[in-house]
Amino acid sequence: MEVLPPPVPKLAEELEAPPVPDRKKRSFWFGSNNDKNDVYNIFKEVGIKILTNSDVKKPYHCIIPFSMEYDAIQFKSVEEIDAPVSMANMMPETSAGGRASDRPKETVRTYFPETWIWDLIPVGHTGKVNVEKTVPDTITKWAAGAFCTSPVGFGLAPNTGLTAFQPFFVSLTLPYSVIRGEVFTLKATVFNYLSKCIMVKVTLAESNQFTARPCEGCQYTLCLCAEESRTFKWILTPTALGEVSVKVSAEALKTEELCGNEVATVPEKGRIDTIVQTLLVEAEGTQETVSHNALLCPAGNLLTSVSHTFS
Repeated sequence: MEVLPPPVPKLAEELEAPPVPDRKKRSFWFGSNNDKNDVYNIFKEVGIKILTNSDVKKPYHCIIPFSMEYDAIQFKSVEEIDAPVSMANMMPETSAGGRASDRPKETVRTYFPETWIWDLIPVGHTGKVNVEKTVPDTITKWAAGAFCTSPVGFGLAPNTGLTAFQPFFVSLTLPYSVIRGEVFTLKATVFNYLSKCIMVKVTLAESNQFTARPCEGCQYTLCLCAEESRTFKWILTPTALGEVSVKVSAEALKTEELCGNEVATVPEKGRIDTIVQTLLVEAEGTQETVSHNALLCPAGNLLTSVSHTFS
C-alpha cells in the first residue's frame, strides 16, 4: 500500500479547457481575509469591557495585492462596514418653502431632571388637591409616591406610575465629564415604535464649543422599520470649558422611496425630534490644594476683626 499526499487544487490555467481565442490574460487580486481575529473582537466575544481614553475601533485590514493571471474574471475583497451608510445625496429633501401645514413639526427636548417633583403641598379639608405639572422631556417611566401628615395621624398613598413616551425619538449617550481637548465618541440612538417603516435623517448641529471629526456632512439617512433602533456615532473634541451643549436632530422624511417593500410613512406628530443635552468639560492638569496656617492670639476678651493675606 502506498500513502499519497492529498491532492493539490490546480490553477485554472492547468485545467484542461478549450482555449479562448483572442482574449488577453486578466489579473485579479486577493485581499486580506477579515475574519475578526483581532484583539477588540476577541475581548468583545468573551464579554470583557475596554476602558481607555483612546479611540477604540475595529482594525482596518489593508488590501495586500496578490496578482495572478486568469482568463475570465476579476475579484475584489469587500470589507464589513459596521457604521450606517450615508444616503443624504440619494434621498429627496423636504421642501422649506411649502405651506405652514406642510412644514415638519419639530419637538425640542431639553429638560431631563433625575427627580421631577419633590414638593410640600397643603391639602384642604376635602383631602384632595390637583397639581398641574409639565412632564419632563425624558422618555421614561416615573414612579410617584405621596404621604400626608395631620394633627390626627399619618397617611401614606399607594405608589403609582406615569410613562412619558413618544413612538419616534432620539436618545444620546454622553459621558458625565471630559477634559478639554479629549477625544470622545458621541452616540445617538434613534427608536421607531411605529407600526410601519420610516425614512430617518439624523444630523449633529454645529457648535463653536466642540469640533467634530470630518465626515460626510455628519448626517445619516436610512430606513428604520417597526420596532427597530439604530445607533449613529460622531467623534468630538470639546474646545470650551464648563457646560457644553450637544444638539442632535432626527427627522422622519416624506419620500416616495421604498423601505423594504413598503412606502416610508411619516408620523402625524413630531416629525422632527431634537434633543439638547449638556456635557461638563473640565480643564486640563491636576488639581492641587495648598494649605496655610496662622496662629491668632487675641488680647483679653475683646472681639476684634483680623485680616490676613495669603500669598
